[in-house]
Amino acid sequence: MKSIQKWLPFFIIEENGIIKINNNKLIKILKINPINYELKNIKEKEILLNNYKKIFKSLNLNIQILIQSKKQNIDENIKDIKNNKYENKILKEYSETYINYLNKLTVNEKTNYKIFYLILSEENIEQINNKIKILKKELENCGNHVKEINAKEEIINIIKNIINKEEVNSID
Repeated sequence: MKSIQKWLPFFIIEENGIIKINNNKLIKILKINPINYELKNIKEKEILLNNYKKIFKSLNLNIQILIQSKKQNIDENIKDIKNNKYENKILKEYSETYINYLNKLTVNEKTNYKIFYLILSEENIEQINNKIKILKKELENCGNHVKEINAKEEIINIIKNIINKEEVNSID
């Protein structure tokens, strides 16, 4: 049986989260927790889109965007609510209504959430580190939370989820 490593282009995952691939390129993964765009008014949305355009045009990036959709398990939330014994009749009714609402969400599969990754590719370590630093700062200035993925185990889990999409439904 051939090893999966023989057909994957990855050569090594460094301790700093840099992935060396077979064609002498380096890859770095950023995890983005974006702002809630839908809560912005029309003017704010326009400003954000223009800022994103400026960021991605000015940096001359070799970039891929990865969006993973995961199912959120709300069973524990429902269990916690059920375990609360409310003496107040109104609170008891609210909790029952909320449990019904959560159950409908689950049935309609609206409990999914998305994880956003930016995957940067460059020729050398200085280029990738400089672009990561600038990109991270600019995206944070737009209100996003940006995390560099440095842990080998987390990188491996991201790669596994890309390869085996059926297992993406687990929660981190």
